[in-house]
Amino acid sequence: METTDLADELVECVTRIRRVLDSRLQVHGVSVARTRVLGALADGPARQAVLAETLELAPRTITEAVDALERDGLVRRAADPDDRRAWLVHLTAAGRRTYQAALTTRRQAVDQVFADLTSEQQAALSTQLHRLRERAAAMTVPSLTHPDRTV
Repeated sequence: METTDLADELVECVTRIRRVLDSRLQVHGVSVARTRVLGALADGPARQAVLAETLELAPRTITEAVDALERDGLVRRAADPDDRRAWLVHLTAAGRRTYQAALTTRRQAVDQVFADLTSEQQAALSTQLHRLRERAAAMTVPSLTHPDRTV
């Protein structure tokens, strides 16, 4: 098998798993991406710029996600007491409940996806994915739009 075919298989696998997760999470009114934002706020409020950096997303993507989550009552923005120019994004009580429910749904879906793999196979897959992730991280190049970042 060609390595490019293997890479295509990996991308297709991840895409399909993400579709499964997104479809299951719809019952909670969130997607994988929005669940990640809620998760990043589970330990406390954060500025949107910090969320973007933490989640490795474009600032505009975070703004759109936070806008939608705020409309749904899952997060709220409040002035940052340490910097009057900045806003902090806080998880609401509804957001915390939604996040916890989404985690349960996600866990159930992921368990179903990996049900045909033994724990040994899952561990071996995890090891290989870690190696690939580390190798790809070592190959990153500077971003053209943000010289201080890599893509």
